[in-house]
Amino acid sequence: MTIIHGVKPCLRIFYARAAAYSVCSGLAALMLLMVSFGHAQDEAATLEEYRPVFDLDSFAGETPGVLPEGWEVFGGDIWPEKGPSVAAESWSLAEGAVPGGGAALCINTLEPVSVLSPQIHLSEDLQSLSGSITATGGDEAQATLYWMAEGAVLEAVVLQPASGPEGRRRFNLSESERPVAAESVRVSLVAHGKTGEAFCWQTVRFMGLYAFVPEVTLMCNRLGYEQVAPKRFTVRSNFPAHTARFSLTNAFGEVVYEEDLGEGGQVKGAGGVTWEDFYFQGDFTNFEEEGDYTLTVKMDDCPEVTGSIRIRFDVLWEEAFLPAVTPFQHCRPAPGAAPGPLRLWDDPGLNKASDAVLLWSLVQSWSLLQGRYSGDPRLLPLEQEALYGADALTAWVLQGNAVHLLQHEEFPLYLNALTCIARYKKDADKIKEAARLLIRSVLDEKRKGMWFFFAAMDLYEATGEGSYLAYAKEIYPGIVLQRVESLLEYEYVTDTPISVYLREAFCAGADILLANAANPFGLTRSQEDSGKGFFTWNEGVKHPLLGNTARLLSAVQTACQAYRYSAEKQYLVLAYHQLNWLLGNNPFGVCLISGLCREHEPPVRYPEGFRSDDAGALVLHGTGPQAPEVDLPRFTSPSDGSPDENTNGFSLYNNAQYIKALAFLKRIPVARPK
Repeated sequence: MTIIHGVKPCLRIFYARAAAYSVCSGLAALMLLMVSFGHAQDEAATLEEYRPVFDLDSFAGETPGVLPEGWEVFGGDIWPEKGPSVAAESWSLAEGAVPGGGAALCINTLEPVSVLSPQIHLSEDLQSLSGSITATGGDEAQATLYWMAEGAVLEAVVLQPASGPEGRRRFNLSESERPVAAESVRVSLVAHGKTGEAFCWQTVRFMGLYAFVPEVTLMCNRLGYEQVAPKRFTVRSNFPAHTARFSLTNAFGEVVYEEDLGEGGQVKGAGGVTWEDFYFQGDFTNFEEEGDYTLTVKMDDCPEVTGSIRIRFDVLWEEAFLPAVTPFQHCRPAPGAAPGPLRLWDDPGLNKASDAVLLWSLVQSWSLLQGRYSGDPRLLPLEQEALYGADALTAWVLQGNAVHLLQHEEFPLYLNALTCIARYKKDADKIKEAARLLIRSVLDEKRKGMWFFFAAMDLYEATGEGSYLAYAKEIYPGIVLQRVESLLEYEYVTDTPISVYLREAFCAGADILLANAANPFGLTRSQEDSGKGFFTWNEGVKHPLLGNTARLLSAVQTACQAYRYSAEKQYLVLAYHQLNWLLGNNPFGVCLISGLCREHEPPVRYPEGFRSDDAGALVLHGTGPQAPEVDLPRFTSPSDGSPDENTNGFSLYNNAQYIKALAFLKRIPVARPK
């Protein structure tokens, strides 16, 4: 029996894993042996297994002198109420003090200090916890496990203290059953030193008893894989599989490619959050034959899981570019609406963009492709939409409204939209006239800034007039990444070294994205102060639950630029990882762009009055956090009921970012294999 694109239980034989896992007590080890040794379970039977839930053998984080992500230190012993901040000298890290070389967290003050773990979100399969915490020295101390739901404490369980030789301390939890409503746990460690001796926390280890029906889920790109590009997919299991392999079968039933899955593991989010289940990555990049295939995954003794995939040359350009332009036509103002430069489109999204941002995004995307793909029917709708906006703006400016636009806060973007078209489209006389009229005031007022530099270089290219180049020399902004084409032209005409620095800048940005994408999805984590993690945004932002699509598309743009200037494949892989997530290789197994992926369409939250017929491809806000500061994925799947606007809504801004990302990707030359 197989289930296409599905989830199914499997047969599994368990072996004793006491040597593989750090078992917290002799009782836990004995229970593991009783449950698992030599037992074969019938298909669909509920199995039991002990696994590590929390295994900390060092209190040193990635940055020297800093705790692991999500850990907190504060004064007092009153948690779940947070105590005051403590002085820096109240605690310290003792490197190498833990057997095995880890760092101990030492409390150096006579006043009580609380150490709080990150919130550990629990799998639905977890039944109970057992654990132990080790420490040395000091005087009074207490370790407590808190079962929690929606941030509130359901039950507090104090671990039992025990003393050993040479000042060693141990806090044991034989077993604590999970309360019915519990969603997560936290651990609180409270201690204080005594005169001349610090109290040092060393290790924190908890094991969980899981009761589950083994399941395997296949997630992949639902649109289709590019023939000449990285090709990755992800497999999820609710158990740590020992063997995992996949194969591709053609329409004649012949196995044409097979390989092991990559090493599996759990995904770590911001704040120490760990996703449920285990994830494995498959890679068939080296297989480059176009066609329709069956992807088959085999894990341990589970029945095979299969899914259909397509491999096509230029599939994104052929099938996924043009539909993303169509929504702009649907969102133009109704006939007879008040004229003005800010009424080109009505963006319905939560993260709606201004007309200036949308117009510039469309014009820039068109400019990246217009030379090589001029006349291509897939590019024509984008050109038409960009010219619709530019022509409307031009008409308004030439009707005597230039003075109003010059004072607009987004005037530089409007100006660049016009000058960029004037540079590349030789018959755009009216647009060129409006651009020259506007920049005349810029030169007279000697305005500075990179956008005015870009505009001056555009008009120098469009007209050949030296006054524009002279002004560009006066206000040259240095290495900036918003419009590199103008910088490259400046390098050519002035011999200013620029290209090598562009490469360094793009690669530096992409390297940050890469360093935060070490997970089986290749999904990059944000490190911005406004919200660190895959999905997390702080409470203070306007839409803390908004999906991460726009950020991922920005990462694609950066990665494509880095690859274009360096030819380092890791950047291209990074770009395709983000696109694959949006096209179905995500925990929900659905395409996050409506109108592209056939039977794997997502539910869409349409704004009131929106005509969804022939709307094209709507780029949804995508996967968001389960709650502010909780970096776990959330999206309304087809079976979940009414779609949430934070994740299943869309915006023209998302579409504009998507079009720009594909434009940067399409600009990278690729030849069809012979």
